[in-house]
Amino acid sequence: MLDSTVRFELEPAGHRVKLVLTHRPILPGFEARTLAGWHTLLDALRARLDGTEPPDGGETMRAFLRQYDAIVAPR
Repeated sequence: MLDSTVRFELEPAGHRVKLVLTHRPILPGFEARTLAGWHTLLDALRARLDGTEPPDGGETMRAFLRQYDAIVAPR
């Protein structure tokens, strides 16, 4: 099994905070799923921080997965 590391960095950005997420390495064949998963989780975090209810995670994940599949699919 391949080990991976996820790092969260917080940087000041005026009156806000910038989050930098680094995940390396991503398991071969799981690139689209990993990208879609993080995108879904970060959107949910953003919604909560904005005081709103995040959309359904399953539906959101499937939508992002279709988008990322098209981007990272072997050509």
